[in-house]
Amino acid sequence: MRVAEAVLTGVHDVTGLPWWLTIGLTTVSVRLAFVPLQIFQSRSIARMSAIKPQMDELTTRMRESSALGTEKGFNDSTKAQKALGALLAKNGVQPWMTMVGAFGQIPVWLTFFFTMRHLVRPDGGLGLEMGGTLWFTDLTMRDPYYILPIVCGGTFYSMVQLGDPGQAPGVPVDERQAMMRTMMKGAAVVMVPATAWFESGVFVYWISTNMFAMTQTVLLRQPAIREAAGMPPLPGAGPMGMLPAEAAAASAAAGVQVHAAPAHIVGSSVPAPRPRGQQKKGKAQRRGKRR
Repeated sequence: MRVAEAVLTGVHDVTGLPWWLTIGLTTVSVRLAFVPLQIFQSRSIARMSAIKPQMDELTTRMRESSALGTEKGFNDSTKAQKALGALLAKNGVQPWMTMVGAFGQIPVWLTFFFTMRHLVRPDGGLGLEMGGTLWFTDLTMRDPYYILPIVCGGTFYSMVQLGDPGQAPGVPVDERQAMMRTMMKGAAVVMVPATAWFESGVFVYWISTNMFAMTQTVLLRQPAIREAAGMPPLPGAGPMGMLPAEAAAASAAAGVQVHAAPAHIVGSSVPAPRPRGQQKKGKAQRRGKRR
């Protein structure tokens, strides 16, 4: 906490900015330092998403074989487990890699959160009671209109809805991830009344970090930025990083109609049947030739 407090007060003293801007600038600066870690995590998630079908198949095989309770089932389960390990190793993915960003950022978030709770005390003597703006001029007091708690809850909900930059928007997630997202969305709703009594300065920090996370996710999903950062294309994304449904919607919006080839034509040399009128005309011509 002392380090975080020293950073905040140092930025305030050097820049001369009001406290609400000091908090926002410090938050963005600290989060920028963790961008390489986030890129590493997103790379891992993208690689894991690309092999998810094979992972699910092997996991199912392990579970079903183990449930048999026989020697053959045990052997099959062991083989599937080894195949899963080989698949992960071949693609350079380990489960812990998909959480490395959280492991690094959550302690920092908690440190700054409790630092802000300490700095906004009325007897702090740092001038935060005059460091706000708009309707929240006193950062040591709660928002009398509850706007900041609602904005904080809304940005947290949006952050959860966006997901990780390594996951393409709209791609289905597994049951565990879906349950986790639902729980986090519920927490976003509950946190509005639960934190309404927090000081305005705390919300300035919280909203700043939420907004940065949302912006980072949107930017790191752009194909050009992903390529520049050495990140793989989003799994399941079509041209320009769009999902097939999004690409179809974009084509429709642009007035482009894409017609799929009939199923009997794809991969076959058999000609498509002609309309009935042409069939009758062809038969009549053949009968005329025979006569």
